[in-house]
Amino acid sequence: GLVRKACGHVLLLALTSLVASLATLPVALHHFQKAALYGVATNLFAVPAAGMWIMPWGVAALVLMPLGWEAVALVPMGWGLDLVLALAVTIQSWPFATHAVSAGPGWVAGAAALSGLWLCLWRSRWRYLGGAPLIVASTLLLLSPWRPPALLVSDRGRVVGVHAGSELATNSGRSGFETLVWRRRAGLPEAGTGRRFDCDPLGCVFEAAGIGTIAWSSSAQSLGDDCLRADILVTRIRVPEGCAVPRLILGPRDLRPGGSIAVWLDGPKPRVVYSRYVRGDRPWTGRRSSPKAKKD
Repeated sequence: GLVRKACGHVLLLALTSLVASLATLPVALHHFQKAALYGVATNLFAVPAAGMWIMPWGVAALVLMPLGWEAVALVPMGWGLDLVLALAVTIQSWPFATHAVSAGPGWVAGAAALSGLWLCLWRSRWRYLGGAPLIVASTLLLLSPWRPPALLVSDRGRVVGVHAGSELATNSGRSGFETLVWRRRAGLPEAGTGRRFDCDPLGCVFEAAGIGTIAWSSSAQSLGDDCLRADILVTRIRVPEGCAVPRLILGPRDLRPGGSIAVWLDGPKPRVVYSRYVRGDRPWTGRRSSPKAKKD
């Protein structure tokens, strides 16, 4: 009877939410580096609230707008929105509500998307072969075996970040937009502050295990010392010709054109990636020039 229909409705709603969550999981992990583990529980309450309360009042508001009476519908519609937001905040506070991962390469998300298309477009039994790549891609994204860049430099060298173990150290005393993005893409909590460089009015220095000394120089007065002790030097000041100790120098020629820089140090030579060379030609990005040869 009625109870059986209600239970069937809840079961179908949960199944639909589960399928949708699994289908969008690889894309969400690739772009946002987070998995909402209680999404099904959230949708069991949020979807009926939206369908039976919020949306009908929204339609009523559109009908009443020519008469100037839309507030009659928008106020109860706001009650439903407040309820959904309160539900989201409550579920977010549950233990293990989200699972953070590090950003994976684009080919993993692409493989997941192609697997989903294979499953949906074919009608014969061999369509189930597309499930294997989807499971592998999702597992790789969840386990996040990829290491983030050892060094990150923001647009024009304003902020420098170093991944030291499970922490992100920066030369900035505040948690800005760049730091939040870097922490999220490394699978770290966005609310954390991390360690900070040792700074003075002339620049900042940080000692990282396995990397060495990273120096960020903001004055020509500190370049002499930084050239003698730093393994990696980041500066917008012109570097003298005799600065031979650092194995990597990111100087004015690298920083002034703009764009962020990522450096991996897991090989015999530093691997430097400039965002301005990989973001593509867009009307708002300006002309691209060929990357200059870097000093080893």
